[in-house]
Amino acid sequence: MAGSEDQRQWCIRVLNLDPAGASGNRGEPILGVWRDAKEAVDARLEALGRTLRGLGDPDLDQIAQYGLFGLTGGGQTVALMAALQDYDRAAPADRAAAAAAVGKAVGAYRAMLHSSPLAEALDDNPFGVEIGLLDTMDVAFRQIITAIR
Repeated sequence: MAGSEDQRQWCIRVLNLDPAGASGNRGEPILGVWRDAKEAVDARLEALGRTLRGLGDPDLDQIAQYGLFGLTGGGQTVALMAALQDYDRAAPADRAAAAAAVGKAVGAYRAMLHSSPLAEALDDNPFGVEIGLLDTMDVAFRQIITAIR
């Protein structure tokens, strides 16, 4: 179904994705896309953490204490953030190499999240707290990949 120009512009403005295939990136740093998604997930994890504290499960306590960084063990997060920062600071001549590093880091992080039973369990938690971890991060990853093309 073909969308209207208003719908296309909304996709570009809100999702930073052009359904027609052109990048919606207007030159904003891509680290901000990651940071916004991470902060949104961390806020939801904190809400869940208030419920989880005191249940006596060390994994749940780690998530409650450290948010997304605790879920991932930190290594993947640090590698992704470094690649995003390097891309944002790269000179035009170095952008292709930096984009390749971002693509690799995004792929590794996404694979880690999607293979984590804990990530899926968080999204399906029985406590009534909507996390949206995989969906939120996938939207951010699509925005990042679109921006570096």
